[in-house]
Amino acid sequence: MTSPTHWSQAKPVHGAIEHINEVFFRWQDDILATRRYDYGTPVTPDVLRLTQMLDPLTSDPFIPPNIRAAVVDLAENRLHVMRSIYIREFEQYADRLAKGKQTPLTELEDVNKVHNRIVEQMNKQGCGIRDIEAEVHRIRGLIQDYFEGFNPHRRWWHRRPPALRRPESE
Repeated sequence: MTSPTHWSQAKPVHGAIEHINEVFFRWQDDILATRRYDYGTPVTPDVLRLTQMLDPLTSDPFIPPNIRAAVVDLAENRLHVMRSIYIREFEQYADRLAKGKQTPLTELEDVNKVHNRIVEQMNKQGCGIRDIEAEVHRIRGLIQDYFEGFNPHRRWWHRRPPALRRPESE
């Protein structure tokens, strides 16, 4: 069974659009009268989860510095990109609702279009699923190298030069 937080299972955009729609329906008269949606944008579960994971990592003394730096850099970058794209897309959607330029998205196909637009933007900014998976594999290589350093049975002449261990992907 796949984890509920796995990218193929989580539907953060769908939940956020649903939340914006609920607020819009509750305050529709006021929103349409002022032509403004002043109720903010929801924070998605994936952003919350990444924020909660990141905070303890930044100061964990038991993680080697090079590994911690790589993990924190990856998480902070992904978090920054996700937040900015989500906020921009959700604000644009809410603004179009408030100005009467759009009806609330209630059909799965319509919400999927917003989701796909977000995924496309994340890919363009180097935070697509493949980009993240490649970086995670690189970090796993750093972890393996770290633990190999403690292997008492490894002889120095069997070591591969770092350049041959794991190719850097950029």
